[in-house]
Amino acid sequence: MADASADRSSGGANRGRQPRSLPVSRLRPAYEQVADQLRELILAGELRADDYLPTEQELCALFGTSRSTVREALRVLGSENLVVVRRGSKGGVNVSRPSPEHLVDHLTTTLTLLARTGELAPEELLEARKLLEVPAAGMAARAWGPGRTHEVEPFLSDRVAALGRQDLFDVDHAFHQAILVASGNRLLVLLAEPLFQILRRSYLDDRGSERFTHTVLEDHRAISRALVGRDPEEARHQMERHLDHLAPLYLRGDRDQGGQQLAPAGTATAGPGTGGAGDRRGRGAGPPGGKRRGPGRSRPVKEGG
Repeated sequence: MADASADRSSGGANRGRQPRSLPVSRLRPAYEQVADQLRELILAGELRADDYLPTEQELCALFGTSRSTVREALRVLGSENLVVVRRGSKGGVNVSRPSPEHLVDHLTTTLTLLARTGELAPEELLEARKLLEVPAAGMAARAWGPGRTHEVEPFLSDRVAALGRQDLFDVDHAFHQAILVASGNRLLVLLAEPLFQILRRSYLDDRGSERFTHTVLEDHRAISRALVGRDPEEARHQMERHLDHLAPLYLRGDRDQGGQQLAPAGTATAGPGTGGAGDRRGRGAGPPGGKRRGPGRSRPVKEGG
């Protein structure tokens, strides 16, 4: 009794402390939790391309959440090109079939926004092109055969010298893409394309000179000779040199960083850099059909918003 009386008289001084804050995480919105679980099942292969997801009602029961939450989760996955929502009596939601165009579009959009906000400098984009295309030129030279020469011949004509800057860019892009394709590595083609697009939209300088055009044409011919000769080392060297020549096209027109006119092919270059081009774009959607698959074991959703 005495102890209890003393505790009351001290105003509860012996109670456990109350911390100012607890190391907890705020609950994420319920639709994000649903989207996360479905995305994980798709990426893990539990739900494969063309498989149908359970109905909205079934998903609500699986996750223990509302229809509006499920619909918002599916909208998120649709924006990521992971699922296709089909309306109508024969509608439903099925897993998208991946396409190269989806990857190119997504990377192009994201990297463009990063470049526009200054998170990526043009020099970084140009350097990335060099990391992709110099090895690709060597790979193309090793795989080059007599039947492929016609693929680069249109880019070597003297008529190229009369082209304007935009047309020259298109020719240069097609030349580079032909080499990337010839490398035999499809991923290199996909990764290079967003860089072409971003550099064209954001940094291409429309000023130019006949001398610069002549330099590009001679570079193409030097690279082509290395390809036809099946000389990987020379092909890599000439591609790196060509990208160095192209760099000022995106940085300061056709002048190097010291303000000097670019030298034609066959003379020393001003320094490191890179450059590039752009091509096709397309959108694809997964075809209808496919069997319905359940998402396996789902975790109940904690309603946090």
